Amino acid sequence: MTVQDVITQAGHTESDGYDQEMTLAWLCGLDRRIHQEIMLPRECAPPEPEGPYTPDTELLVPAPYDDLYLLYIRAQNEFFRDQMDRGGNAFAMFNTAYERFAAWYIRTHGPARNTYISPLF
Repeated sequence: MTVQDVITQAGHTESDGYDQEMTLAWLCGLDRRIHQEIMLPRECAPPEPEGPYTPDTELLVPAPYDDLYLLYIRAQNEFFRDQMDRGGNAFAMFNTAYERFAAWYIRTHGPARNTYISPLF
């Protein structure tokens, strides 16, 4: 899925008060978080996303888990419009999708490297 796919599916227009650059920044930030928290600790991590993102940038999360991008954009929209009830629900849906992707990625790409925790004493 590309950034433009997310923008199109989200129905973003500048009349909503959100320009394309803000959406690009949100998606870039989310991809960096996904890379750092989920992918990087594993041996086969893809290269770190390089910015700035453009509408043609391919996002990291594959189908069928890529719905998390759309859920994230919708949650951000609600948050910035001060729609806390709807934003809270949207973030709950995003968190569920994020956890579903993380579980799948960990299952299919193995445990994190250097997972040994040394004793304190």
